Amino acid sequence: NLAIFYKPRGISDATLAIFNCFIAVEISVLLMIVAFVSMTIRIVWRSALFHQNLRGMVTFLLTHSYIHVVCRIPLILCITQVILLDLSDGVGVLEIILIIASVLRLYHGLTVLFLFCATVVERAFATIRIRDYETTRRIHISIVLRLAVVAISLLFALDVTFGEYQFFSKLYRTCYSILQITSFEVSLYLYFYNRHRLKHVLKRPESYSLSLRYQLIENLRSFRFLQVITTAGVVGITVNCLVLMTPHYVLQDDLNARALCGASFEMLYAL
Repeated sequence: NLAIFYKPRGISDATLAIFNCFIAVEISVLLMIVAFVSMTIRIVWRSALFHQNLRGMVTFLLTHSYIHVVCRIPLILCITQVILLDLSDGVGVLEIILIIASVLRLYHGLTVLFLFCATVVERAFATIRIRDYETTRRIHISIVLRLAVVAISLLFALDVTFGEYQFFSKLYRTCYSILQITSFEVSLYLYFYNRHRLKHVLKRPESYSLSLRYQLIENLRSFRFLQVITTAGVVGITVNCLVLMTPHYVLQDDLNARALCGASFEMLYAL
């Protein structure tokens, strides 16, 4: 498995030049991520537009970007052969670092995906307990959901890396697909439910408290936020899947195509 960290040998000079350009773009994006996240975390956490639980979810997403950046550094150094692997004497410290980086890099991608499900669940609680959700601290909801995301993502990442049984991988993929589809449908239902209720409240504002109206507005704002994130995520995942499938199904595992598609996948993922 460690052979995947090597820069492909035998590729053409033109492919190598494009390959290095993709790596350079990815490094630039990683540096921008560090700067963006560092400036954004404090703004998000102090924002008065969203409930503390939702702010915790977004902060969780942003801080995990650091994990991706840190993990990609040793992998990029090996891909570009700045650091050379020597497996003749077995697995050493460097190889262990690369394995850990690979697991955590996969873990980060899974947390991004499962966090969408967790955020929809948090918004479902906000809708069910709408009359006092804004005024009552329920930080345990956010904590339990984030711990669940960490546990599921780490378990899946470890199984994909070290698992010998394809059954569990298929089971995880099935569960993940069901969770994503269900979360998407629930988010749509909650969005239209909150919008319908807000229209009803605005027609008779004297019959409802100010906190109820504020919570409905926050729910709508949150779901619009999720719609933007979901759209970008679906487009990005679709493009990346097409990039990964191109060498195998279209170009008959051409060595140049595999090198370029691998580098472009990581670049697009960072973007």
